[in-house]
Amino acid sequence: MEDKRILAADIETLKGCIDLGFYDFLEDKWYEFEISKYKNDLYSFVKFYSKNNWDYIVWYNGIAFDTQVIQFILSNHSKWYNFSGLEICKIVYEWTQKLIDDSNYGLFKPYREYYLEIKPIDVYLILGLDNEARRSSLKKCQFQLDYKNVEEMPIHHSTEDLTEEQIQEIKSYRRNDVLSTLELYYLTRGLTEHPIYKGNDQIQLRLDISEEFGIDCLNYSDIKIGDELLKRSYAKELNKEVKDLPRKGFFRKEIKLKHCIPKFVEFQTPELKKLLEETKAKVIKQTDKHESEFKFRGTTYTIGLGGGHSDNTSEMWESNNEYQLVDLDVGSLYPAIIVIIVIFLII
Repeated sequence: MEDKRILAADIETLKGCIDLGFYDFLEDKWYEFEISKYKNDLYSFVKFYSKNNWDYIVWYNGIAFDTQVIQFILSNHSKWYNFSGLEICKIVYEWTQKLIDDSNYGLFKPYREYYLEIKPIDVYLILGLDNEARRSSLKKCQFQLDYKNVEEMPIHHSTEDLTEEQIQEIKSYRRNDVLSTLELYYLTRGLTEHPIYKGNDQIQLRLDISEEFGIDCLNYSDIKIGDELLKRSYAKELNKEVKDLPRKGFFRKEIKLKHCIPKFVEFQTPELKKLLEETKAKVIKQTDKHESEFKFRGTTYTIGLGGGHSDNTSEMWESNNEYQLVDLDVGSLYPAIIVIIVIFLII
């Protein structure tokens, strides 16, 4: 990546202003473009934003939003030659509102990643922050990074009549977002003192995987990469193409948990024997919110559809010569009850 031309970027799309900012952090140089009633940098931006000029652009959630807006501008700017800056802002603003509304319903984005003019590096996706359980805004990331400046957008996006001073506020806010996005990029590159990420170049890892396995996984999370590699391995065993694997599971209106528990599972303790019997007797339907609670060896456990959890007071546990602490995190490949049973089998 050291010989690549890379920018960190963010855009703001208000009804009265489009602000596009790009930071060449290797050269410490800003490229900024404004479309408003005061300026119209549209054609300067179109000339600038080309794969002939740049190899990668670093975004936070850019594939879902920023690059979509930019691609819309690139695809339609030739129709706006006689429009004022404010008229262009209104066109783009209305389109972005529809984009946001469509995303709330899970609709596909207008422009797929392979269609984008410049290859994005989306730290939001790479860090798995699009996962429902880990979903985070850039502001939350700034807070967690102990970033020097955490700001909220000073002007509402629907504001049309903006002063030049307000536009400068928007630009300042956007620059702060660009620089904090760059911090997250450094994190993914391992260019940090954080003990978990230091020296762990997740970008280079994805480039290596792409080269070895032919998977365009630059913006995949770790989980998505693992899923893709598992599918390829499974397809190879079946002598099939990945595209020929089944894409949908079998629809069931209800699940009898006795069919989810292997026959060899058995317990000796009364508590777990009772748990096993009760679990086998349960039937879960689509609208059910399954949750059960039990005690074992002085600890209360709760089992739900999302997993199993223990109810602990604040404690500190340390390994010693007799006991070794092991941290296990099991995904949702199997019903949560099986996870709990396997843990207790180990116990």
